[in-house]
Amino acid sequence: MLYVNPCFTHLSLCGCILNPTCSINWRNLKCLCIARAKLDEDLIRNILSGSPVLETLDLRSCNGYKRLNITSKSVKNLVFAAYVSFFSEHALGSWELIIKINAPYILSLTIGGLLMLSNLLLLNVSTLVKAELNYIKDGNFVEQEEMLKAMTLELRHVKELKLGNPCLHALSRLEAKGFTIPSNMKSPDISSSLL
Repeated sequence: MLYVNPCFTHLSLCGCILNPTCSINWRNLKCLCIARAKLDEDLIRNILSGSPVLETLDLRSCNGYKRLNITSKSVKNLVFAAYVSFFSEHALGSWELIIKINAPYILSLTIGGLLMLSNLLLLNVSTLVKAELNYIKDGNFVEQEEMLKAMTLELRHVKELKLGNPCLHALSRLEAKGFTIPSNMKSPDISSSLL
């Protein structure tokens, strides 16, 4: 009943075990927030294919996947807030966890919270208009700076970029080492809260 429900327009799921045995059908769903759940690439694909008018996808403290492939033309807003690895992932030796985001049609991207991963790569976010980076990356200063530097270069085309305090501190360290914010990017604003 949960997975086949055309009545949903907004849905928030928190701490749920998502294990559909059928194709998801949320044909009127416009906003989906999933928090504290384990997801994999197949489940994400099932969600997106069953939600043809989805505009906002908000993933908070979800894990279990290594790639977010958001190729739906309807999804315009993506929130990636916190990725905390399971202990078992670390026990299996996946300290080198890299998450890749491929979202060629989104207009707005927010990345926040604690990121317990070695890197977050933006593969295709070419239509982005605005982005907010307000995250704390697990690891040393050099890793934090390198990830922010790569993201900043990938986001050089956005019209509006906001940086929260943790990212602003990393940017200050980068600038002290000679990194220059790309000229076509507006100066970052300080955002007050951490997602």
